[in-house]
Amino acid sequence: MFPRCLFKRQTPQTDSSTLHPCLVYRTVRLSAILMNINAFYFLYPNGFIDPISTLSIYLSISVCSYLNQSIPIYLSIYLSIYLSIYLSRAVHYLSIYLSIYLSISVFSYLSIYLSIYLSIYLSSFIHSFIFQFHYIFFFLFRTFFWCYYLNFFHFFFFPSYHNTIHFLIDLSSAFSFYVSFFILFFSFFWDFFIEEMIVGM
Repeated sequence: MFPRCLFKRQTPQTDSSTLHPCLVYRTVRLSAILMNINAFYFLYPNGFIDPISTLSIYLSISVCSYLNQSIPIYLSIYLSIYLSIYLSRAVHYLSIYLSIYLSISVFSYLSIYLSIYLSIYLSSFIHSFIFQFHYIFFFLFRTFFWCYYLNFFHFFFFPSYHNTIHFLIDLSSAFSFYVSFFILFFSFFWDFFIEEMIVGM
């Protein structure tokens, strides 16, 4: 999957040649090609999900290169994105961004190979949380309309197996949103009620 040399521990270099734009570009391009070939073409035949996700990956790897981090940090990003896409076909961009940045932060602070696994678990936790509560972040935008009403009409006029799967995914997302919102609403007022009782006693 990856060349053996990519897994060797590398000491940060301090000379100015490591920050040369051509070197950064070649590093970013090679890493993106490896990630694209090894993961995304097996999951999505069209390669990367869309230009926004591609841009976020390129920017993240560029930041790693400029900060003189070692090559295994790319493996952390690659595994994190792979896990996020594998866990849910209804991928939300915010969870991908948080997974990338969280992996970079964890790997930068710990600087050991164990941090790769830790970043994966933390990223999956963030992804699960955003997947459950994502419409709290996007509820004021047009996401609600586009995901439910238009998808329902499209499913109604063009019934097919593919549209049925997407409609069920959106329906499950809506159900999980209302359940999650109710739990969040109930827990907030329950904590407030308990606090008032303690203060009153």
